[in-house]
Amino acid sequence: MKKVAMPILVAMSLGFVAIPASSQVIPPAPGKEIHNREQVERAQQALRDKGQDPGPIDGIMGLRTKAAVKNFQRAEGLRETGRLDSETLTKLGAKPTPSEERMEKTPQEKKPY
Repeated sequence: MKKVAMPILVAMSLGFVAIPASSQVIPPAPGKEIHNREQVERAQQALRDKGQDPGPIDGIMGLRTKAAVKNFQRAEGLRETGRLDSETLTKLGAKPTPSEERMEKTPQEKKPY
């Protein structure tokens, strides 16, 4: 094996993989919202219908979708987070389902069963 290949194999085995910037998807930070693909697709289509450019309608909360969400929030006078919270989804007309709303609440907001 060549000397150049060994560092690459080590990096790959540790989970370090280079991805071109144009295709990067930033995973949510621990404790942040996680959206299902259908919810993101509904939001992406609604953003496009309202004149924003979320990129491809693919259900992935990527950089272009986050930028489109921020632009929409700014235009609507909402807090600019780039996140698909229930207020943003409602303004988009892509209101979350009751189960999606429950997932969005922080542990302090959840009612005990």
